[in-house]
Amino acid sequence: MLSCLKANLPKLGAALAVASIELAAAAFLAAPAQAEVPIWVIEDADSTIYVTGTVHMLPEGTEWHGEKLDAALDEATEIWLEIPMTGSMADMQAEAAPLMMQYALSVDAPLSSRLTAEELELLNAAMERADMPAQARAGMEYMKPWVVLQAVGMAPLSEAGYDPEQGIDVQLVRMAIEQGDSVHGFETLEQQIQFFAGIPDEDQEQALRDLLRVSEEETAEMVTMATSAFEGWANGEVEGMEALFTAWAEDEDSALSPLPYDRMVAGRNADWAEQIEDMLAGEGVHLIAVGGGHLVGPDSLFEMLEDRGISASRH
Repeated sequence: MLSCLKANLPKLGAALAVASIELAAAAFLAAPAQAEVPIWVIEDADSTIYVTGTVHMLPEGTEWHGEKLDAALDEATEIWLEIPMTGSMADMQAEAAPLMMQYALSVDAPLSSRLTAEELELLNAAMERADMPAQARAGMEYMKPWVVLQAVGMAPLSEAGYDPEQGIDVQLVRMAIEQGDSVHGFETLEQQIQFFAGIPDEDQEQALRDLLRVSEEETAEMVTMATSAFEGWANGEVEGMEALFTAWAEDEDSALSPLPYDRMVAGRNADWAEQIEDMLAGEGVHLIAVGGGHLVGPDSLFEMLEDRGISASRH
């Protein structure tokens, strides 16, 4: 469904659709009342592991879970996410603050030294369209380009009603904590920030330049295409997500560039597969919820598990 992304969108423009981590990866369309995200199961003699895919922003009121996922959550006693969470965005922001001081500040090389006068005008216009407060706009001068890229790139999704507080991860954690489950993470928040901060400066700068030159019409098209793709995911269909991540993996000019696929997806999946193998060596019932893009396409988490002799079946 998204095979036309590369042909229709500028290389960096699709950061609008994927600028969060899965960073991934993602937007999510408000789904029909009976919709449910896909869920898989991995079992051995004394362990059951349910696996589902998440997105990190949703419009309020989006229906994303049904009987199967609710039953899996009820059965599980441990929840595994990309990073450990408390269900509070305020808590995450407090944890991120010192890390952003370490990895996001660029006092010695402010944006005005990286961008041309024309590019700075485009940036200011983009921040104004996003209703970014004047103080925040001024603060961007001393941030690394990857931070500005995310702030500007996510704005159209926020304007369309997508809210991190409504993300599947956050909602699942709240549900899990309410029923007394323990919550774990495959990674730390610092590691996730490092995935972005570790992108070479010149690539960060070029990404921002390309994004600033995306027209409002192209931006609207990208948001529409992203939400259309993830509408299928909301109904348990994986084809749209798989096409998106396959394009990213196989073509450096795909819509998800310049985020490095090996760094952002394949390498992390390999690490998570090792942790899941250790999980299976124990016992109990677990629910894993990671960005949906990690579960499809080349080098998916399930392919990494298959390489270890571990099979998952659609639940």
